[in-house]
Amino acid sequence: MTRLSPYRKRDPTKNVDEEEEFLENLFDCLCTCVQIPEGKSQFLTLEGVELSLLFLKGDGKIAKNRALKVLDFAVGGMGGNDVAQALVKKGGLKILFGIFMKKVLTISISFGSFQPDSETAEHLLGIFVSLFRHLTADSPERLRVLVKFVEKDYEKINTLLSIREDFISKLARLDVELASEEPDPEESTEARQQRWYLRKVEGGGFAVQLCAMLMAWLAVEDTGMRKYIDEKVGLDDIVETIQGRSIALTSLIADQLNNVDEVDEDDENAEVERANAKEEKEIMEVLIDVLSDGKGKNEEDIPANGTS
Repeated sequence: MTRLSPYRKRDPTKNVDEEEEFLENLFDCLCTCVQIPEGKSQFLTLEGVELSLLFLKGDGKIAKNRALKVLDFAVGGMGGNDVAQALVKKGGLKILFGIFMKKVLTISISFGSFQPDSETAEHLLGIFVSLFRHLTADSPERLRVLVKFVEKDYEKINTLLSIREDFISKLARLDVELASEEPDPEESTEARQQRWYLRKVEGGGFAVQLCAMLMAWLAVEDTGMRKYIDEKVGLDDIVETIQGRSIALTSLIADQLNNVDEVDEDDENAEVERANAKEEKEIMEVLIDVLSDGKGKNEEDIPANGTS
């Protein structure tokens, strides 16, 4: 992180490809480190949250975008509860929501409408979802996040709805593009379906799933937001999207268990990834249960206790 610090105020020197590649590699290494609990702990100890927020407020455009990715990885997954608390306590909400409201939507001349900056949107949505996952129920930090979405007549929920609709439109265009492809006789049906699935995930499908997860958290936390989201989107649509994500996680967990013999016993990343997928799936099942039947669970049953 010491090597990254100078890029708070500037981008790599123009026409010096090695410097930009060096910066990218440093951020990639940091993202890898903060995916495991020990890396998250070191990230906090070395004031990584504070440095990332300085990047987001700084003049370095490349570092700003990569810092958002680092925060997404650091607050997400197993062991992200301490990072989540630090992010809120250090004033991160003001910075993150400022980006969310002002910079996520960028004008697209080709489509003549507002289109979301895919990478920025995905990282912001991922951070917000992780905050609800990790912050303790009724804690001051969690309440501060909720207030942000409630204030000013749900303006941030309206932005969230716009982002969702834009990504859905993007996926619809992608469907048309894929359907018009000339079939490759050398590509099997299974391979083509897998390729199309990955294209859709990268082309907006994952962002739509994150939107659904965030709206689900908001709906179970506050009756006013639940009613507003139900009127604007419909809880059934949200549940359907989350169910699709849950099925994908089930498949991922099964694949990991089937291939467990091929994984090094000391591969901590694989174990963390497997545990994280299992916990995320359990959270989705509870959210689906609550949204499908408001009488089925109490709010305290939602797994947001900061113990993961």
